[in-house]
Amino acid sequence: LLAFTGTAHPRPEAVDVGEVVAQVQELYGPRLSHGVALEVRVAEGLPRAEVDPTQLQQALMNLVVNGAESMRHGGVLRITARGAPLPTDVTYLSPTAPEPGTEMIEVRVTAQGPGFTPRALARLFEPFFTEKPDGHGMGLPAVRGMLASHGGAALVTNGAPPTGAVITLWLPRSARPELQLATQPRDATLPRRVWILDDPEPVL
Repeated sequence: LLAFTGTAHPRPEAVDVGEVVAQVQELYGPRLSHGVALEVRVAEGLPRAEVDPTQLQQALMNLVVNGAESMRHGGVLRITARGAPLPTDVTYLSPTAPEPGTEMIEVRVTAQGPGFTPRALARLFEPFFTEKPDGHGMGLPAVRGMLASHGGAALVTNGAPPTGAVITLWLPRSARPELQLATQPRDATLPRRVWILDDPEPVL
């Protein structure tokens, strides 16, 4: 409920989205049944996202579980991650999202299957709405809440058969200055002195 309302007090950090996706694959890949295979494709050198890793993991788990449950005849459930600009035509846009065209981190979950019905597409982020007999209707609203608190966006569509539901998330790229340190040019001609400070773990 907190994720849905966007008041879950996120703790964003510079997150390796590939690591979060790998964790979701490790946790849920072996648990998927009836011939559903979870595939992951992460672009090499993907910049880090400014996001709460726990909330991102929960959002992806919601999408994976929902996607797998819709694939009654099995198939491939795929998660991809890459850098991409924010488009203009999105299903949901956070009030704090950047301008269209801004480079962000794109995470896409694609499920083979029937996709969303027209009725479901019209009520995607409505809490407690579901067309599944045992559904609770809070998966996508929780994803929307996560995006709302992180300045993200989402596009929900149906792909061309055999692709069913396609859910694409855009997350802000991290601009923390420490991420730029590794890209500074080295000057091997200068002497170097390295100080190693032994401090309590919180300080380190």
